[in-house]
Amino acid sequence: MKAEPSQPLLSAPDTEEASLIDLLSRAAVVENMIACQYLFAGFSLKKYPGEFDAKLGEQAIAAQLERNRRWGAKMLFTARQEMEHLCMVQNMLAILNRPSWMWRPNFPLPAAASLLKIPNHLMPFSLHALEVFRYYEKPDSLNLPSPFALDALSARIPRLASIMNGLRAAFDGIVPEYSEEVHSVQSAYEEIQRLFDHLFDTRKITARNPNRIVNEHFGFNISLEALVQGEGKTYIDDIVKQILEEGEGAQGAPPLGSHFMAFQSMIDEVTDLESHHPELNPVLPVVVNPSVLPPIFHLGQTTPITNKFTVAVVQLLNDICQLQSRMLTGFFDRYNIDQTTGIHPPVVNAYFQTAFYPMMTMLVRPLGEIVCRLPADADYKPQKGKLPERTAGPTFEFATPQGAGNETAKRAAVAEFSSGEEYVAKLRELGKVCANLAANVPAGYEPLGGRSYADNFTYLSQNLERMAVNFGDYWSGKMVTVVPSTNFQNLDNMN
Repeated sequence: MKAEPSQPLLSAPDTEEASLIDLLSRAAVVENMIACQYLFAGFSLKKYPGEFDAKLGEQAIAAQLERNRRWGAKMLFTARQEMEHLCMVQNMLAILNRPSWMWRPNFPLPAAASLLKIPNHLMPFSLHALEVFRYYEKPDSLNLPSPFALDALSARIPRLASIMNGLRAAFDGIVPEYSEEVHSVQSAYEEIQRLFDHLFDTRKITARNPNRIVNEHFGFNISLEALVQGEGKTYIDDIVKQILEEGEGAQGAPPLGSHFMAFQSMIDEVTDLESHHPELNPVLPVVVNPSVLPPIFHLGQTTPITNKFTVAVVQLLNDICQLQSRMLTGFFDRYNIDQTTGIHPPVVNAYFQTAFYPMMTMLVRPLGEIVCRLPADADYKPQKGKLPERTAGPTFEFATPQGAGNETAKRAAVAEFSSGEEYVAKLRELGKVCANLAANVPAGYEPLGGRSYADNFTYLSQNLERMAVNFGDYWSGKMVTVVPSTNFQNLDNMN
């Protein structure tokens, strides 16, 4: 069964609408990049007693593991909400009858190439990383010192020397003065809101495509009623308000549940830990900005991963992330749902039931945690009971052109496949890669807790085979699952 053709774009937009479309596409990149950074930091935390020095004592290790569990949960929850915000951006593109934008550049992203004129780096969990993340999420009303300035960075380097590995230049130095109105996440969404309001007020656009608006997933709690009634401004206002309240708490003092306060609370705890118990290193020796692709695919300095086995695992994760992005493109571009039954068309249902929780929880997260424990270097010699001196991490790389332009190539990298059979074949191909990795784990490569790598890759192979079977059944319509939500008339409250 082949997918139906995507909706054709409208005729070329006028200048104001084109500016809005460009800003939305760049906002999607911001949300996507930040989510990856938070995942990377969360995956880098130790989670097994054996990853700590036994001399610290069981009680101290157990207490730190509990802190790590809480910090990791906060990092992953915040990343999940950034993916919600990414979905909301796709909704706004849908209102303009434009395709989704799921492509993102590779790390690192220099400040000059960023919408917000601040760099993006893959960094393990640390006080400096948390200060960077807090800066991303700060309300414009708060005047915080830039964590990217050279003096702030130089103060961090001594404590991070073991993991920074001389990559000071990768942090881009002092942030340039801003001349644009958009200089922060808050100002970006306020500008998006302003442009939408103007286009609605001047009747250059109307509230379009209510059936393409994703509402039931992630628990957005934003009613479609305003959009259905043609009140597009109200719907956009609700979206922007929710994004900013969850991230910055921009309408006043940041609420306790905001991303800003989540990072502030972790900064307070890590500062206290470093002051009183610096020996309790909570983080794996993960390198900054790891890469497996050559320099041509990057805009800044990376740490090349040279261990052959680790490279294969990282590339597996990259292939899974790219496949997930293809599914999300298809999901957002073709989204539709029966508002009475809560049932998607078969193709949309296949994407919905695969690209979100199954792929994230059964593939991306376990693989992300595995690669943060695998050696980064080709000359690694296993030592029983010890972590590698330097470990890798997820690279989230696309083998596509970087920098401005090349939109066709970028869209092609995350474009949906033309048939369900291609997805099924790809899932099975990735399953075979996992099975091969399980059979070829190098001698002495064992985690310091949990299942063996061989067992992990065997389970991942089985997960991929089950996903392949389910995806094919959803795509063909053989299997149908309703969406549990109070938004649909014939369902009880299942939330």
